[in-house]
Amino acid sequence: MGENCPIRFDVIFSSLRTVAITPSAFFGQYLVGSTRIDLLDLLMNAIIIISDNFGGRENMKKTKIIAAVIALLMAGGSMNYIQKYAPDNVITANAETYIMDGDLTYKVYSDYAIVTNCSNYAVGSITIPSTINNIPVTTIGEHAFMECKQITSIKLPDSITVIEQRAFSSCEQLRSITIGKNVKSIGFRAFDFCSSLEEITVPDSVTSLGDNVFYNCRGMKKAIIGKGITSIPEFGFRACYSLTSITFRGDITSIENGAFWSCGFTSFKVPDSVVSISKQAFIGCTNLTSVDLGSKITTINNHLFDSCTELKSVKIPNTVQSIGKGAFRWCDKIDNGNVILESNITAIDSEAFGGAKLKSITIKNPDCIIDDSDITLGGLKDGTGKPVVYGHKGSTAETYAKKYGYTFKEISNTITTTTKQVTTTVKTTSTTAKTTAKTTAKTTAKTTAKTTAKTTAKTTVKTTAKPITTTKPVTTSTKKPAFGDPNGDGAINAIDASEMLTVYTKIATNKTKPTSNELAYCDVNKDGAVNAVDASYVLSFYAYNATSKTKISFTDYMKKK
Repeated sequence: MGENCPIRFDVIFSSLRTVAITPSAFFGQYLVGSTRIDLLDLLMNAIIIISDNFGGRENMKKTKIIAAVIALLMAGGSMNYIQKYAPDNVITANAETYIMDGDLTYKVYSDYAIVTNCSNYAVGSITIPSTINNIPVTTIGEHAFMECKQITSIKLPDSITVIEQRAFSSCEQLRSITIGKNVKSIGFRAFDFCSSLEEITVPDSVTSLGDNVFYNCRGMKKAIIGKGITSIPEFGFRACYSLTSITFRGDITSIENGAFWSCGFTSFKVPDSVVSISKQAFIGCTNLTSVDLGSKITTINNHLFDSCTELKSVKIPNTVQSIGKGAFRWCDKIDNGNVILESNITAIDSEAFGGAKLKSITIKNPDCIIDDSDITLGGLKDGTGKPVVYGHKGSTAETYAKKYGYTFKEISNTITTTTKQVTTTVKTTSTTAKTTAKTTAKTTAKTTAKTTAKTTAKTTVKTTAKPITTTKPVTTSTKKPAFGDPNGDGAINAIDASEMLTVYTKIATNKTKPTSNELAYCDVNKDGAVNAVDASYVLSFYAYNATSKTKISFTDYMKKK
């Protein structure tokens, strides 16, 4: 090659089909023939050629290709003849090698390989091989297939164990994918905006799903979740507008924030294994007509069914004690507009039924704490659409109705409110130790605490209730209140929730602010207030630890919320 021979990097690329590239530490100038070229010139030429040959591609894809060019140019330091880079030639050094084979690029180590990139021009079906150069392919890397908009189906081999974040994001024409039986984790937004994906089966081997994993898969109609998954992640199926069927093969214990936001379900059965459903989980499911909330949840969280305008039937278990902010907002059609809340409901937060033009709402618990806002029990801000409130004479429901202009009607069968002592004994037996915990709390005149816990085969829970003759709470000098444990007995359970509700009642009645100690022990969600939401977190934690094989601390539990 002569001194004036132009350097044709485009020729290099067009001649390469399978090439492996390894970065070197060489920087400075390069000798091509007898011409010395500065590194900056090389980079600029590489970028110009890539722009010409790969115009319109995303910056992320460009960056990967540019990195490959740079590595190729830097490997070896001095290039006497461009012709030495012939098809199928492989450059290797250090511990890793990049291999481009057809539409796919791999990063290959000594014992495993990662799919790092797929050409945006790939069309139709893609089958990932189980090995490359006899090395097992174990991982689909970050963004590897991102915006490969002409791929219609993908088959992953059983050698794959990890699908990293956004691996298949925005594959708009992808209609089906087969996930191998050994995948352990699927990362954040791995399949988001795969708008043509019709169904997904998560294998039993998968134990972790990232947040937003199937976000905006608007064409998805069916999902099967394998036995390894115990939690539906935050916004996991948000905006899956066509999703009408989901099957849980294992024991799901939690449904996280916004998990099924705006999905297409017409009915939904919460598995009995679920102990908590976070806020907004079903918000905006406008086709939803019936819901069974299972048997273990303790609170209907904030905005859980907000704007589910067709919701007619909700089966609420007797374990539920509180209804969160905006939980049934704009839900006009529940029970044909006639809502009945049983005596297990102890607290109703602001706008729980706000915007819902109900005919009536019956509150059977005479001591139910009703948030002091004008549309907690339904109706609109302009004063229209308020339901008739049914309750007991002298109840909080009557007080609320009269204050905010609701029509109040007395429930015919009156009940007597008494103060009770609740004793809870929990016995736990293991192969190494036996532990018996006894907790006794005396409530104030209008508070009744009932605790029920369903445990595993080796746990027995007994609950008894006896009248007492005093209304003063029990306090002893040896008790040390703590975060989530305001009665200081060393256990966090329904008794502490009752204490929190007592503090809430005092604050709401006296129009005062909580003390610093009350905030330290009772304000578990750190929002600067003590209310029914804090109590619901305590009850949720108590139910979780009572039914879970793996116990966690209250502090760790709240970090997840």
